[in-house]
Amino acid sequence: MHWRDFPESMFLRRLEALPRKPDVAVVPDLPMAGNDSLHFSVAWRRQLPHGMPWHLAVQDNASPVLVEKNLDMFSGLFLGGSAAFKRQASKWCEIAHRNGKTFHYGCASTHRRVRDARLIGADSIDSVTPVLRCADDQTKVNTSRALTRWVEEALNTNPQGSLF
Repeated sequence: MHWRDFPESMFLRRLEALPRKPDVAVVPDLPMAGNDSLHFSVAWRRQLPHGMPWHLAVQDNASPVLVEKNLDMFSGLFLGGSAAFKRQASKWCEIAHRNGKTFHYGCASTHRRVRDARLIGADSIDSVTPVLRCADDQTKVNTSRALTRWVEEALNTNPQGSLF
């Protein structure tokens, strides 16, 4: 996506329509665009409302020095980027925490990523994998149990999950 392609009016309409303040809000970014994404996000942050937990999405090839230089205008870092880039999660988590910011591990879509996020001290994660995996369950009770089982397996807290 190029900055000219960003759906600005739709984003602002959806922002105004939020029923409550989210736990993590990500400033518009340019996926996989490194420092171009950083500059795009910094420009956006200046025009976004205060009082929201705005996170800067860090992307492949982002400069840690430039990110840290601009971190004061954000509540935290959101780990975006490719699977290869996510292997640098500990570095970005350390930068966030060193600066008194939170660190959100985006798309923690495998058990390994969930465990890695926990190991490095991520403050939060997101993933649609457990939802997709549980989508074939017929009732909310079964879905809830399946979701709990997936999380337990991811964190190695389920005795059955630790047998493998």
